[in-house]
Amino acid sequence: MDVLDGNAVKAVVENIRQQSGKLDVVLHAAGLERSRSLDRKPVEEFDLVFRVKADGLFNLMAATRDLDVKAMVVFSSVAGRFGNAGQADYSAGNDFMCKTVSWWAASRPNALGIALDWTAWGGIGMATRGSIRKS
Repeated sequence: MDVLDGNAVKAVVENIRQQSGKLDVVLHAAGLERSRSLDRKPVEEFDLVFRVKADGLFNLMAATRDLDVKAMVVFSSVAGRFGNAGQADYSAGNDFMCKTVSWWAASRPNALGIALDWTAWGGIGMATRGSIRKS
């Protein structure tokens, strides 16, 4: 499923609602990382990297608005907190996502909002795709 496709997200959530009658936890782990300095980054690429995080979360929140979701968990990055060379779009998307999930939890007294600020690690994840140099 493409989290940027609001109708696809709604369809998946509706399918879950029909099969289970409820949805307890939403997990947003989608992301793109394309490191490049701003002067070399096409606007369309910046927009896409940011939107996967921000609009993806918005689509999940919109599709689950009427459900009694107990927790919203987002996979963020330490880059969202501290920044990272060549990752202004990725950092901004992660920071936006962290603040939005915090707002979401504050607006729902019995819900939990969790942002997992991952760092690079070996074996899996975006850091293994060659875009982040090994030390």
